[in-house]
Amino acid sequence: MQTSLIKLFFFDLVQLQKGRGVLCLVLMLGISLSEGAGLVLLLPLLQIVGLNTGQGQPGALAELVNRGFALVGFTPSLISVLLVGLLITLARALLQRWQAGINFSFQHDFVLRLQKSLYRSMAHADWLSFCRSRSSDLNHALTQEVWRCGAAVQVFLSLVSNLILALVYLVFAMRLSPPMSLIALLAGLILVGLLRRRNRVARVAGEGLSQAGENFHATIAEHLGGMKLAKASGSAERHIARFDERAHEVRDRYRETIYNQAAVSFWFSFSSMLILVVLVYCAVVWLQVPSAELLLLLFLCSRILPRISGLQASYQHLLNLLPAYKNLQKLQAGFTKAAKHESPSSVPLPLLKHLCVEDLSFGYHEAPILTAVNLKLVAGQTTALVGGSGAGKTTLVDLLLGLLKPATGRILVDDQPLQGEALSGWRQSIGYVPQEAFLFHDSIRNNLLWSRPQASEAELWAALELAAARGFVDGLERGLDTLVGERGVRLSGGERQRIALARALLRQPALLILDEATSALDSESESQVQTAIEGLKGQMTILVIAHRFSSVRFVDQIHLLEGGRILESGTPGELLAAGQGRFRTLFDAQLGGG
Repeated sequence: MQTSLIKLFFFDLVQLQKGRGVLCLVLMLGISLSEGAGLVLLLPLLQIVGLNTGQGQPGALAELVNRGFALVGFTPSLISVLLVGLLITLARALLQRWQAGINFSFQHDFVLRLQKSLYRSMAHADWLSFCRSRSSDLNHALTQEVWRCGAAVQVFLSLVSNLILALVYLVFAMRLSPPMSLIALLAGLILVGLLRRRNRVARVAGEGLSQAGENFHATIAEHLGGMKLAKASGSAERHIARFDERAHEVRDRYRETIYNQAAVSFWFSFSSMLILVVLVYCAVVWLQVPSAELLLLLFLCSRILPRISGLQASYQHLLNLLPAYKNLQKLQAGFTKAAKHESPSSVPLPLLKHLCVEDLSFGYHEAPILTAVNLKLVAGQTTALVGGSGAGKTTLVDLLLGLLKPATGRILVDDQPLQGEALSGWRQSIGYVPQEAFLFHDSIRNNLLWSRPQASEAELWAALELAAARGFVDGLERGLDTLVGERGVRLSGGERQRIALARALLRQPALLILDEATSALDSESESQVQTAIEGLKGQMTILVIAHRFSSVRFVDQIHLLEGGRILESGTPGELLAAGQGRFRTLFDAQLGGG
C-alpha cells in the first residue's frame, strides 16, 4: 500500500509539468557532479602537501585531474587548484539557487493545483453529497492537508537529491576501493533494514495526524459557532476543556512524529560512526590501505553514510505526510463521482407561462419525503407553499432550484423539462432568499454585485428600492460602501434580509423564491420585509415558502403541503371559506395559539 501510494504521488507530480520535473532532475545531477568534482580536486591538493597519491586508484584519478588541468593550460599548483575549487563552488551555489526557485515553483504549483482541483470537485458535486460533508472537514482539506502535500513534494525532491548525490559519491568510492565501498554500502543497507519498523510508525503517525487535524478543525468551527450559547449557558469552560483536548491530540501526533524521526537520526548517527571506526580499523590493520586512499575513503564514507541516513529520514517523513495526499484523493474521488455534469448556458431561461410540477417524488435512503406532488406556478402571480416543519417544503424548493434530482416525475418551465442546458439557464433566472440571509464580510455594494457583477449604480439603488432597503442604506454614513461584518453581523436581522432580497432582485429573476424569508425576524422587521414582498406582487413570478399562514393572505394561490403531499390548493379566500378544510383548521389553530 505504501509503494502504490508513493507511485500515485510520483505520477501526479510528473503529470504536473514534465519539463520542469526534468529540469529539477538535471539540476540535482549537476549539483551532485559539482560536489564530486570538488572531491576529485582533493587529489592534487594532497600531492601539493606531500602525500603520495601515485599508487593504485588514487594515482589513476590524480593523473586524470592533471590531464584536465593540462587541457586548459594550467599547471596544478596551490593557487590554480584553489581557484578551480572556488569556481566549482560558485557554479554549485548558482545551480542550488536556480534549483531553489524551481523547487519552490514546483511545490507551490502542485499545492495550487490540488486546491483548485479539489475545490472544483466540491463546487460541481451534487447538493446532497456536499451537504453530507462537514464544512470543517472541507476547510481542513483545502488548507492543512493540501499544505502537508506541499511539504511532501519538498521532502520527495530532497529524497531524490540525496539519492543522486549518494550514487555519485558511491561511484567515486568504488573507483578507490571496491571492497571498502561494498562493506560501507552493505552496512548502510543493513542499518536501513533494521529501522524499517520505524516506517510503519511514521505512516500510522501521519494518518493519526490527519484525523486529529480534522477533529481539531471541527471543534473550532462548532465552538466558534456556538460561543454565544456557551456563554449564555455558562458552559464556556466545557468548550475550553474540549478545545484543549483536541489541541493536545494534535500536539501528541506531531510529537510522535518528531520523536520517531529523532530516534532514527540518533541510531543512524551512532551507527555511522561505528561503521567508520570499523572501516578505519579494517583499512589500517587488515588491508593496509595507503594514507592518501584512506583519507579519501574516510571522506567519502563520511559523506555517503549521512546521505543514506538522509534517505531514510526523508522516506519516513514522506510516509508521514502522504496520508494527507491519500485523504485528498479519497475526498476528491467522492465528489467527482457525485458530480453533476451540466451543459453550460449563458442564456437565462425565461418563465413566460407557467412552471409545472408533475407527479414528483423524492426520498433520502428510500425514506419518502415527497410523494406524487403536482402543482402549478402561473407566471406573474405570487404563489405560497405552506406547511409545518417536516412537510417537505425545503426539499421541494431544492428540487425547483435544480439542486436535487427527482426520483420520479418531472419539472417543466413553459412545458420544457428542467434538465441539461435548460437547468443551467434556469439557475441564472432564479432569485433565491433563504431563511437566514448570508452576507459576505464586505461592503453592501459588493454583496449586491455578487449576484450581478455588471450592474450599474442606478440598478443597485433600484433593487434596494424594490426591497424597501434604500432608506436605511442611504442613511448609513458610508452608504453602499458600508461594511456589513461577518455574515452581516453589523446589520439588524430585518436589514440583512432586505439586503439579501435586493441582491436577489438585482438579477431581475424570472422566479423569485422566498424560503421562510421572514420566519426568523421580530415583528417589526418581519413587517418591513413583508411590506417589501407584498410590494413586488404583480411585478414578477414569486414563490413564498411559509409556515405562518397569516403571512400569505396577500398571495394569488396557496398550496398546502403535509406529509410530502399537496393536500389543498386554492386562493386564500377559497381555502379560508372551507370551514372544515385542513388549511382553515391550521390557520385558526395558529391564530388561536398566537
